[in-house]
Amino acid sequence: MEVNPRFPLQLWNRTELEINEPWMCIKAAKGGNVESVDYPTGVLFVCPVEDIQLLALQLLDLLIYKFRVSILNSAPLDPLSAPKSIRIQMRSFMRTYLSSQKRILDPHFRYFFQDPVVSTFGGFVSALGYERC
Repeated sequence: MEVNPRFPLQLWNRTELEINEPWMCIKAAKGGNVESVDYPTGVLFVCPVEDIQLLALQLLDLLIYKFRVSILNSAPLDPLSAPKSIRIQMRSFMRTYLSSQKRILDPHFRYFFQDPVVSTFGGFVSALGYERC
């Protein structure tokens, strides 16, 4: 076991489901009995800041792709993985927020209106593939 454990971003999502993973780790380290956990199914975690940032980056990718292919007449590097159309991207985005599926807001987004810089920067870092601590 690591002396200085770093818990991943998903830990906070599990905490929102009332699963106290750090406490379970402490119990396991002490040799105690750790109860099994039933994760609920059908729950969708959403973070509007990250989703909007990702949608903007996907639309920018589509514009660059169209520019390279249409105006510069440059062949795509991988024609089998062209960006999805605007219609498909918007349909996917709207399905996430307009469906009747149970949604839980990302814990970092919960305080967006109190401190938008942290939520915005954290979402941008996450969109780049880095994990928040």
